[in-house]
Order: sequence, then C-alpha cells, then structure tokens
Amino acid sequence: MAWVFGATMLYALVLVGHGIPFWLATFLFVAGFILAFDADRQADLGRRGPGTALRACVYGVCTSAVVTLVFEYVFLVRLP
Repeated sequence: MAWVFGATMLYALVLVGHGIPFWLATFLFVAGFILAFDADRQADLGRRGPGTALRACVYGVCTSAVVTLVFEYVFLVRLP
C-alpha cells in the first residue's frame, strides 16, 4: 500500500507539477505502474520479455489519450 501511495504522490507532485505535459506524465505513470506492480503476475503466467513492456506502453498510451481528451473536452479543464 505504501508503494502505491508513493507512486501516486510521485505522479501528482513531481510529474504533473513540474512542467511535464499532462499526457506524458499520465503515460509514464500508467506504463511504469503496470511494469512495476504487474511484473510478478506476468511472470507467473509465463509472459516474460518485451511483450509485457509493449502491453504496458499500449495501455499507457490509451489511458493517457482517453483521460486527457475527457478532461479537456468533457470537463473543460485546461491541463498543464
């Protein structure tokens, strides 16, 4: 639980708060989170190698795009 809290605080205070575009910060957070916290499960399923990193990047890109577009065009929030 402490690692999840720390990762979330890193995202909110460091990535988003210091000039990195919101979409890039969100991509880095989602992809990094998946790589860090899902590695053991993927290894147990026999999914080692570049496929796991590629999957994390695809999820990161999709999540980043959807979250950014929803915030800008649905909620009308200007993002950093």
